[in-house]
Amino acid sequence: MSESERRAYEKYIDNTVSERDAFETARKESREEGREEGREEGREEGREEGIIEVARNMLAKKMTLDEVAGMTGLSQGDLLKLEKELNQ
Repeated sequence: MSESERRAYEKYIDNTVSERDAFETARKESREEGREEGREEGREEGREEGIIEVARNMLAKKMTLDEVAGMTGLSQGDLLKLEKELNQ
């Protein structure tokens, strides 16, 4: 894994912890609960897109499926689909 990929992954972990804490705090405030849940959904979509982009980069660098799965948490099936897309 390159240094930039490692930094992207570490940033993802930091953001996940921070956002999860922020989400839990917002849920306690009932008047903002709906708005915060909408924001969290947007963040979740963004995180998922980020993970997929990192996985694509890792696969493009010919890292093994096991390595990519271990670093991203994506399933082998999802990674096979991404790999197929890259090869088209």
